[in-house]
Amino acid sequence: MEEIRQLIEKLKKTELERADALHRLNRVIDEAVKKMINILHAMYDILYSNDITIKSYGGHIVNLTEGIVLYSKGIEEKVILTKDKRLLYYKLVNNRLEEKVISPEHLLKNVGFDGIYNNVKNLLREKIKMSNQQIIDYRNQTSKISKYIGQLEREHK
Repeated sequence: MEEIRQLIEKLKKTELERADALHRLNRVIDEAVKKMINILHAMYDILYSNDITIKSYGGHIVNLTEGIVLYSKGIEEKVILTKDKRLLYYKLVNNRLEEKVISPEHLLKNVGFDGIYNNVKNLLREKIKMSNQQIIDYRNQTSKISKYIGQLEREHK
């Protein structure tokens, strides 16, 4: 009987520790999501898109407000971070656009930390890729212009 009592006490202790660890984990995740949103908002001018659309599978297309797309579920649902730091949830239902403001906690509950984290990573990678392409384009244009100016200068000497 003593052994069972000790096991019960140990189980109670581990359950308390587990609950405490879960509480700490949830607090850290909540803070991490809020920090990610703050960081993205601070970089709004670099990361925003002004051509965000949402589509139905029937072909209906709606243009949305500008912002940073934090989450897309298929083609009919999006969560956008706006310039005024609101999280807007959009869903197209029967060709009718539903829009509501959601909290970071709501986003976390419905998307999950891994989903948010992966979407943010993909967003940043895509913006880096676009910036690198623009750098190449700008350098090519600079080279062409320098070449043309050089030709003009040689022709007019």
